[in-house]
Amino acid sequence: MAVCEICGDLPATVTCRTCGRAVCGLDRVGDLCGACAEAICAVCGTRLSIAVCALCGRPVCRSCGERRGLARICAACIGVHAMRHAR
Repeated sequence: MAVCEICGDLPATVTCRTCGRAVCGLDRVGDLCGACAEAICAVCGTRLSIAVCALCGRPVCRSCGERRGLARICAACIGVHAMRHAR
């Protein structure tokens, strides 16, 4: 039986759907390994993040964020910003 690729101690019982790591029950969150779960986009919840939103600090993927200069802003913050300036 394979050993967990995160802790290196316990037997692996699940394969992460995103990266393919074999992980134990303690190092999994649903069908993700702990590492991918921490890096998943906070907006869509399906893709790995590439940055954090410069306004709220949530991890955001390429599809759910927009570049503004050197920063990336999540879709939720863009919507809030647009509503404030529409008044």
